Amino acid sequence: MITRFMILSLLFLIVTLSTEARAQGKWGGGGAKSKWSSINPKDSAGQAEGNYQLHCAQCHGVNGDGKGDLAAVLGVPPRNHTDASVMSTRTDDDIFKVISEGGPAMGFDSAMPPHKTVMSEQEIKALVKYIRKLCDCKYVGK
Repeated sequence: MITRFMILSLLFLIVTLSTEARAQGKWGGGGAKSKWSSINPKDSAGQAEGNYQLHCAQCHGVNGDGKGDLAAVLGVPPRNHTDASVMSTRTDDDIFKVISEGGPAMGFDSAMPPHKTVMSEQEIKALVKYIRKLCDCKYVGK
């Protein structure tokens, strides 16, 4: 019997493998041009964008619109990071926590995995700033 955990583990493996292929320029992911090769890893903004493309784009889309290559197979649609009306209701701490600890830490679906083992605290903070850039918004309250 296939459990939800097994399905999510398989999904995580697929994301990891497709991420590696995308980073090496071997797979464009649904025709979208990979931004990985244009990232300057010494630049924190560039590093944040690179981390977004590496860890987030498969589900949230290369532009953050929630339409990534794996979005259709998830049980819930990924958050649209370009939607200021939703993203402005989330604090930076909320965004940091869900990236760091995963969806369940904030009451969201477990399809959103934790990233604290693959990114440092500083990298996650830079990623929060990058997501704020995608939505062109700040926290305004709920």
